[in-house]
Amino acid sequence: TPIEVGANYVEICAYDRAENETCNGLFVTRVESQPCVNITSTRFTVNSTYELTGNVCPSVSELAVSVDGSPLQTISLNSDLTFNYPLTLSQVGVETSLILTATAADGEAATAEISALWDDSPPLIVISSPNPNTCSREETIELCGRVVDPESGTASLSLNRAPLDLSDQFNEGEQWWEGFCTSVDLTVPQGRDFFEQSITLSGANGAGISAETTVTVIVDRVAPSLLFDPPVYENWYRPDNLGRVELSGQILFSGCSLTPSNPIEVMIESGEVGTLTLETGSRFRFLTAIDDGEYRLNATLNDRAGNRGMSSYDFKVDGEGPNLDLISPALRSVSRDEALTVIIEGEDLGSSVLPNGGLLSDGQ
Repeated sequence: TPIEVGANYVEICAYDRAENETCNGLFVTRVESQPCVNITSTRFTVNSTYELTGNVCPSVSELAVSVDGSPLQTISLNSDLTFNYPLTLSQVGVETSLILTATAADGEAATAEISALWDDSPPLIVISSPNPNTCSREETIELCGRVVDPESGTASLSLNRAPLDLSDQFNEGEQWWEGFCTSVDLTVPQGRDFFEQSITLSGANGAGISAETTVTVIVDRVAPSLLFDPPVYENWYRPDNLGRVELSGQILFSGCSLTPSNPIEVMIESGEVGTLTLETGSRFRFLTAIDDGEYRLNATLNDRAGNRGMSSYDFKVDGEGPNLDLISPALRSVSRDEALTVIIEGEDLGSSVLPNGGLLSDGQ
């Protein structure tokens, strides 16, 4: 409906099939020149050069800007009613007030305002959990972190290059990126029980400067175990002069080392106690004072990924040498032969006599 310049009354009516009529009226005042100005540029810039851009309504004949309260400076309008006005900001990290005034031919005016900020620093991105080289046996791990940029704020955030938005988990308007936790699914290769995976948290601030930080997580599903050094003969051990038996060996683990506290629990089934020592090169030594007999040692191992392994080792102790009975020759005898044949009966109730035992002579 065309309207005239000045005050107008417009009546709108509707009819139904029964010829009922309902009307509403409204008053509209048409002005010949209603100016407006819109700012399309962002507030932030990465250097001192800032470009103020926007557009105006057709009625605007003049556009000017005031910088931090300074006198108005005229801005040229493009043919499509847009404008581009470059200026130099004086100090990094300090807001510069820009007030635009758009004036129509009849003197009517409209204003728009923006505070420009020079931000040349990237956002601070922190992964507070997990710690670097954290060990886990699960396919999902909790990631906690924060992104802070006091100048231009956080514009975007990504986790492993995919956009991250947790705004639905926080109160409306809350800056959730300043402290958040989320679950991360680890990519588990098929058939792999041990691998390393990097988790990257990246973000950009309002000025468009980006930063990122990465943490590596070790996924380990292999339980640790003990590999015992074999003795000379089967699993027989001879005590030392103090009646102690030493068992030694290697600690086997795939990637994640043992826990720093109580990594190995060792127990002899019959109740005897001993001392476990962890040595360099993932070696161990277990020293115990026990009588002759057969024993089983059970060990429980815990690694940093939460795997719990069990190892058992059967061993026998014999501290008594074999009994020897000289058959021939007599204990004190004389022989003219170059070779001497000695017949001895040996008996050992513990580890038994070796079938290939020899004779030591001439003091050897």
